[in-house]
Amino acid sequence: MASRICPKCGQEAPHTARFCPQCAAPFFSETTQTAPPTGSYQTAYQLPPRKNNTALFVGSGIAAVLILGAAAFAFVKASGLMHAAEVVAPPAAPIIQAPQQQVSAPPIVQAPNNNIAAPPIMQAANPQQPGPPQAILNYLEFVKQVEQQRTSLEAEETAAILPLLGTAQGLKTDMDDDNSRQNGISQINQGMTSNLQKWQALIKEFNSVTPPTGCEELGNDYYKLLQDYTDLSSQIQVALANGDVAKVMGLQSAQTTVDLDASNADGAVTSICTKYNVKKTFVITTGSGSSGTSLLGG
Repeated sequence: MASRICPKCGQEAPHTARFCPQCAAPFFSETTQTAPPTGSYQTAYQLPPRKNNTALFVGSGIAAVLILGAAAFAFVKASGLMHAAEVVAPPAAPIIQAPQQQVSAPPIVQAPNNNIAAPPIMQAANPQQPGPPQAILNYLEFVKQVEQQRTSLEAEETAAILPLLGTAQGLKTDMDDDNSRQNGISQINQGMTSNLQKWQALIKEFNSVTPPTGCEELGNDYYKLLQDYTDLSSQIQVALANGDVAKVMGLQSAQTTVDLDASNADGAVTSICTKYNVKKTFVITTGSGSSGTSLLGG
């Protein structure tokens, strides 16, 4: 008959024994399972039958080793990646700072202070009058030159008339001496004709220049003045040739006309100089109107 071996103490016991004779450990059937006891409550928790856990233990160990190896490998790999990420950049070459060139700005040149006083506000600047046309300036200069010749000729004729008055006075006392009378008349005519020709030449010179616009009045007045001298000289010559000294001295009205025309011509010069803001450099006057001597000895 077969026997049982006590799983606890290893004691051999009969096949039908339910408990170990040595340690009283119960024998359980491998094919039948003891039904749980019936009653109002269950008995204490019964341990499941012991199984052979050797293979499970070995498999669990291998799995644990693999898991630990995988974790270690992952940790090492992660650490390597982290170290790889932390790449230390090579030190950059030091930046060589270029020397700062201080460019000095050119000195501000201060404009000289001309101290030009600006016209006061609200006061309009006086517009500068335009200068006279050159033609007017030229004509004034021309009249000035003719006037110098006129005054010179007037003084020359006055000096020539004085001795002719004595000759004319002698014609009355030498009426019976035809030769003396003819010589006296010849001297008078020769002297007065020479003066008359000079006046006519001066008039011709004056008429050779046409007065420009704005000088017409001056041209007319001065021409009339020159013409007065020719008329007066002719009248003196006739009176002297006739021995009429009284008539010669009575030609004061003719001299008055000469003085008036000279004054008008001088006024025309003054008007032109004022209009064009030109300095007047000469005066038109006769011998009787100045310190000089007129044709009639006034």
